[in-house]
Amino acid sequence: MKKYLFMVLFTFAGTATSLELLPEVDDVGLFGLDEAPVGYTIEYIYRMALEYEFYVLPSNEAEHQEAIDNLVQIFSTTKKRLIDELVRSRSAKKATYRSERRITKITSTPLKKGRFITPSTETFSLCIFSPEAPHFGFRKQTYQEAQETLEKIKKVNLSTSGGWDFFNDWRIPTLKELFVITQYLPFKKRAGKTGYFFWSSNFTAEKNRWTIRKFPTRFDRQGQPLNYYGIDFVSTERKTDLALLVAVRDCR
Repeated sequence: MKKYLFMVLFTFAGTATSLELLPEVDDVGLFGLDEAPVGYTIEYIYRMALEYEFYVLPSNEAEHQEAIDNLVQIFSTTKKRLIDELVRSRSAKKATYRSERRITKITSTPLKKGRFITPSTETFSLCIFSPEAPHFGFRKQTYQEAQETLEKIKKVNLSTSGGWDFFNDWRIPTLKELFVITQYLPFKKRAGKTGYFFWSSNFTAEKNRWTIRKFPTRFDRQGQPLNYYGIDFVSTERKTDLALLVAVRDCR
């Protein structure tokens, strides 16, 4: 098992400005500037959520709780305060929408109010191919099938003026992009108690794929989900695992 060293950089006021996960062998840049060295660990994703002010409802699984406990020690805070920060981030970004035929445009900007790590100033501007579009819809598929679906989407004429408008840069979103997308995409169908899983392009430390899960947290008396939800992240384990595809491309 690879060992990791932690390094926290502080300002004169004592606030953590960046947090780095340093493998003993691999070269890696500072957190917030470069991606994870090999694959994203659970703790890395929680730190990323704090920096980018993403809304995450931490899982009760042992590995997730261990990661939260480690961050509690690093930031010299309490578990309640750390979790409150992750959940508070639900309102930490402003988003605007614009729909054109089968494309929804989302621009999301940070409020820069993070307390544990200096917040990222990155703005996300994404075009999303509607998962409700005919023949490409909201269906579970393997990662390989999702890649095949992307090739079909690249051949769809998206012109709104009767001409020809194709894009060959549709892709499976990163975890960062998924946190933005799943926070603001409304449910179009009954989610069920387990919610929806969405494919990301990022690997776990074990070379599996990360998915984002959006799930209901409140139900009516008949057991139907209400419009309250949580977001967490789950690792796949098999090539036959299924999740939903939301295709994205940069949209400036």
